[in-house]
Amino acid sequence: MSGIIDIIKTRRSVRKFASQPVPDEIITALLDAALSAPSASNRQSWHFTAVSNRAVIKAMADSVREEIENLKKETENEEALTAFSSYAGYFTFFETAPLVIAACFIPRPNYINALAGRQIRPEDNLEQTTAIGAAIQNLLLAAHSLGYGACWMSGPLIAEKRISGLLKLDGLRLAAIIPVGAAAETPRQPKRKDTDKLTARII
Repeated sequence: MSGIIDIIKTRRSVRKFASQPVPDEIITALLDAALSAPSASNRQSWHFTAVSNRAVIKAMADSVREEIENLKKETENEEALTAFSSYAGYFTFFETAPLVIAACFIPRPNYINALAGRQIRPEDNLEQTTAIGAAIQNLLLAAHSLGYGACWMSGPLIAEKRISGLLKLDGLRLAAIIPVGAAAETPRQPKRKDTDKLTARII
């Protein structure tokens, strides 16, 4: 197996990074790959902000930590609090990466509902969220192909408003935080579900 299939199958979510900076030409290549993704009607309703400033990355992580503590104070269910506390520790590891990319999309009403004059599909920005997902996957695969590690993170979105303010993402919705850098570890291949249970062929 070779080429793009090999890149897809060997990509891993990297959570520990070496400290050396990511060169500008690599950042440009990653963003170009993201912007080459498909989108509904070629709207390209996305925006990416690449952050290498250590003070800004730390401020982003601090805002996530503060939101974690605020949520803990508001949670009265002890079982839920225990589960959240054990998981929330993973929300800030992006601060160890030399590069953090904020992936955003431009929110807009569901055009099918607007066309019909009634709600046929949920107002979930489906076209925008699927497009930004494709762009993020492009970015992750490009990083791996260029010898860098990356990870798609949604946990930091608990501090979306504060991160958006820090990065001046006015009018945008934050879809993911993606730390990028030379991998300081090689994660093992995660166990995958049985293909036969997740696919079907109708002939």
